[in-house]
Amino acid sequence: MILCPFCHFQNEDGALFCEQCKSDLSGVPETPAANPLVTAPLTPEPAVAQPVAAVPISVEPVAVPLIEPEPVQAEPLPAEPYPLTAEPAAPVMEAMPIEAMPVEAVPVETEAWSPAAGMSETQAPPPVAEPAVPHAPPPPPPKVEAPPPPPAKVETPPSAPKVEAPPAEPVLPKGAEPRLLVLRGQRRNVEYPIYEGLNFIGRADEKPVDIDLEDQEPPDRIWCSRQHALVSLEEGKLVLEDLNSANGTYLNRNRVYPGQKQPLKVNDIIQIGNVQLKVIV
Repeated sequence: MILCPFCHFQNEDGALFCEQCKSDLSGVPETPAANPLVTAPLTPEPAVAQPVAAVPISVEPVAVPLIEPEPVQAEPLPAEPYPLTAEPAAPVMEAMPIEAMPVEAVPVETEAWSPAAGMSETQAPPPVAEPAVPHAPPPPPPKVEAPPPPPAKVETPPSAPKVEAPPAEPVLPKGAEPRLLVLRGQRRNVEYPIYEGLNFIGRADEKPVDIDLEDQEPPDRIWCSRQHALVSLEEGKLVLEDLNSANGTYLNRNRVYPGQKQPLKVNDIIQIGNVQLKVIV
C-alpha cells in the first residue's frame, strides 16, 4: 500500500497519483501491509452526542421589605401675611353743565400785514439803508488799428533752365585694354582680359564664366562661388558688383555688398577668397 502524504489515503501498490486528492505519488515509498489483528481506523470516528437529563431547578421567592416614605409636615402660613389698609377714596367732582361754566372774553389784537416775508409791521425788521455805489465811467472804446497794407507782389523771374552736368569722363583712356593681374593665388602674374560688356568671375561648372578662378585656389580651400562677382565695362567705365556670394567680395579691403555697384579704376585690388586681382591697362 502507498499512503498519500497529503490526505493519508491508502492507495494500491504501483499507483502514480492519489485516487482521492490526485497528488503525485512517484517518490512516496510503499508501506508494509497492516496487521489484520489491528483494525483501528486511521481517521477518528466522530463522537455521538448522548442526551443529558434535565435537572429541575427550584427558585424560592425572597420577600423584600417595602420602605415607606416619611411624611413631610408643611409649615402653617400666617393668617394675614400682608394686611390690607383701605385708603380713603378721592372726592369725586360733580359734573358741571357746560352752559353754566363762565367764559371770559379774550381781547384779540389785529396786526397789519405787510408783504415783507409775510410778517406783520411789528415783527418786520427796520429797513437798512443801502450804501451808495459810485458809478464808474464807461470804458473808452477800443482803438481800431488800420489793417496793414497787402504785401506788394514780387514778380519772380522765370526759372532758369536746368543745366545738366556733363557726363563723367571715362576712367580708362580711349583704346585701353583693361586686365586683371593675379597678385596672390596658385598661378601668380596671370592676366585675365576684361572685355566690353559683362565679365563674370567664378568657377566654371553648370554656367560658364569669363574669368575662371578654379585653378587659382587649392582643392581643399575653395572660397570662390560659381557665380561670385561681375565686372562690367561700358564706355570706358569699370564697375564691380557682388553676385550674393557665400564668402563676399572685397575692393581695396572694403566689402562690396550685393546690389551695391562700385566703380573701378586703375591699380584697384579685388579680393575673392584668397585670390587678389589688380586692375591694370
